[in-house]
Amino acid sequence: MTRTLLLSLSPSRVFVGLVFLLSSLLVPILSQTTCGTTPIDLSTPGTAPLAVSVTGSTGFSYLTALTDGNTNTASYATQPIVTSGVTCAAPAWVKMDLGTLRVITSITLWHYYPDRRNCGQTLEISDTGVFGGEQVSILNTGSDYGPTEYSDGNTYPVNNVVGRYIRHFIGPSNSETAQVRLLEMKVMGYPCSSSSDLNLPTAPPTQTQTQCGSSPIDLTTNQNLLITGSPQFSYLRSLINGVTDAALHSTQVFSPTFIPLTATCSSPYFVTIDLGTLRVITSITVWHYYSDRRYCGQTLEISDTGAFNNEQVYVMNSGSGYGPSEYSDGNTYSVNNVVGRYIRHLVGPSS
Repeated sequence: MTRTLLLSLSPSRVFVGLVFLLSSLLVPILSQTTCGTTPIDLSTPGTAPLAVSVTGSTGFSYLTALTDGNTNTASYATQPIVTSGVTCAAPAWVKMDLGTLRVITSITLWHYYPDRRNCGQTLEISDTGVFGGEQVSILNTGSDYGPTEYSDGNTYPVNNVVGRYIRHFIGPSNSETAQVRLLEMKVMGYPCSSSSDLNLPTAPPTQTQTQCGSSPIDLTTNQNLLITGSPQFSYLRSLINGVTDAALHSTQVFSPTFIPLTATCSSPYFVTIDLGTLRVITSITVWHYYSDRRYCGQTLEISDTGAFNNEQVYVMNSGSGYGPSEYSDGNTYSVNNVVGRYIRHLVGPSS
């Protein structure tokens, strides 16, 4: 059996939950902008300042439904759908034209979401629509699988990028082949054409350094962070939902029954958390399914780039052997103020 609560693997399920305590920078509050005080919906008809248009790759049907406000997965048959010819290496695509340049703050994507993850994903913003190298990349999974899909979608923060065109590539899910089911794309931002229209915060004249606070804080629990992992995993977002009760393993990070379990001690599964920016990390706590279990193939690594190509710092490494016993209060690993943005955890089956 291989189970992990807040990282749990079993022959039929794997789930994971991590809590990170890291020092955090204090950020000044944004002042009122000349183009509104808060971001608005730039894409949904009836709310968006301008009408948007949607185009897509060959084979897509119902493209106009990408902005109709319907995020009900049961409606997939009349939402943007491609029924054949799509692979992880040759995904389908949709492109949205906002009508003019906008200052974009976030993009939320809804895909068909019962325990699914889609491969071959990119999310890009362009000011020209050429996508010839001028675009800003928000998400790129390569031919790998992206985050688990949920009824409230996956929201990707955008740091006030100015653009007019949003393009999204997407391949099949981990339970289907050769087809793609999209539900909705919502773009939030300011009705401005230049970021200079925003009154960005400035430091007071006497402020010479950023304050980190006097004690570490929790930087992960219930935060809007991007979590990726092995394609066998579902419910990746639950990795940081604060739930550590082993009895609730079926709605934590785990491998659903329609996915063959392939993890071994020498070829473990993985999860990666992107903290969104560099942080000074002081400790990491990992919960696995803890009914008298130990898990093999474990590593816990911190990277500043996300490459995990020898630049990372190893916090723990059990090789193909077994790690510590699992407990209801998890296992906490002290980190000596390592600066990093990405945390990766590999874990194999239990004893």
